[in-house]
Amino acid sequence: GYTRYGTFSAGLSLSLDIDERSYDSSGESNEASVDGDDYRKFLLTPLLQYVTKSERDRFELRAQPSIKYDFEDEKTDWDSDFSFSAMRELSRYWTISGYNRYLQSDHYENRSTEKTTQALSSPNLNADPGRRRYIQNSLNLATDYIYQEGSLVKLSFDWDVLRNDDDDDGYEDYDRSAISLRDEHRFTKKWRTVADLSYVLGEYDEFDFDTADARKGSSSDLQEYYILLRLENNSIEHNPLSTSYRYTGVNYEDNDRGDDLIHELQLSWRNDITPHLYTVIGAGPSYKQTRGSDENWGGNGVAELSYRLQHGLLHFRLDKGYKADNFSGTDERGVIDTWAATLKLSYQLSRALTLDSKLVYNYEDREGVSGSNELTADLLPGNTKQRYSSEAGIGFKLFQHQSVRLSYTYSTQDADQAIDTYDDHRVFLSTSWQQDILQW
Repeated sequence: GYTRYGTFSAGLSLSLDIDERSYDSSGESNEASVDGDDYRKFLLTPLLQYVTKSERDRFELRAQPSIKYDFEDEKTDWDSDFSFSAMRELSRYWTISGYNRYLQSDHYENRSTEKTTQALSSPNLNADPGRRRYIQNSLNLATDYIYQEGSLVKLSFDWDVLRNDDDDDGYEDYDRSAISLRDEHRFTKKWRTVADLSYVLGEYDEFDFDTADARKGSSSDLQEYYILLRLENNSIEHNPLSTSYRYTGVNYEDNDRGDDLIHELQLSWRNDITPHLYTVIGAGPSYKQTRGSDENWGGNGVAELSYRLQHGLLHFRLDKGYKADNFSGTDERGVIDTWAATLKLSYQLSRALTLDSKLVYNYEDREGVSGSNELTADLLPGNTKQRYSSEAGIGFKLFQHQSVRLSYTYSTQDADQAIDTYDDHRVFLSTSWQQDILQW
């Protein structure tokens, strides 16, 4: 048999979250949004975590709910954050895993346009509407099988549910189901291929667009198709090369808007200069076509630098390309042309004191959607956004199990539409304690 270990942990954090956002008042009036986005809340967040594991499996339960007191409205909100994960090796070659998280909150995570090793990326809520309460459940089931040394096949299923938890003016509800098949095959020590196929089904609540009365009650459901093919070669020591092809296709149930497709080809080179320093550079052509619109030729690319210091990390990454953006919780649909740059620096000044900072730039260009008659001539207008964000934080470890962190984030966005143009200031102060209570 296998030796089994178990841990029961508990924790508690006290936090103050202050977020002030001011919108551009030109054009469409947005006074309600301005008033609604002055955010000052105190959070009390307990933590309970149970982990049991052996050499062949691992199981974890985690509960981290929050009680929030709103200084603006003088009321109390209850947030939920419950998750579990499990992994089991059925044999030396076959593994199954599962994960589920239930989240009820009003804090979003900013979207990232970085390309990943997968054919598709996970949905993230749009930060533009400000703080809105929502319920989100994310489920992942996966299995992978090693069929030869250095080669495996993986099948996974994802189910994401978003539900609006505000009375009005919130996110748009949807169910997102995705199934993916991935094969990583090593031919020799120098040659390797990756093939990733994914299918996504998006089902939305009926949404009434203000821009066209004729569209009220129309369906926003869609299907997405993703293909990633990559060939890797490491004949040159510390200088691996790869060639990748990406296909993205989106079919909309609404016949008034055209389907999208994207083809991207990229050649990239990674240079492991030292064990602590590496660079990546890649570029290639892109083709984007929306049915009923002109075809677009462009470029895609990546530039990355990572340097691990003795007590810190410096990381920079720049991405350029097209991507489908259909699961941000808003009525925005379609393909966006993106630039994304991130610079991160973290440094540990002492065993107790840590500093970190981040600069982010995002550019998004979304084409408008035109209908087939006068009533639907301008269903969804195009929109260009430029967002700059900076963050600085300091963390201090008071005792073995207790720490304090203070962070400040400033974000500013310019957009064609006034409702998406804003300045945002956020201060977050927290003190937390976490400790293993039982071990066996």
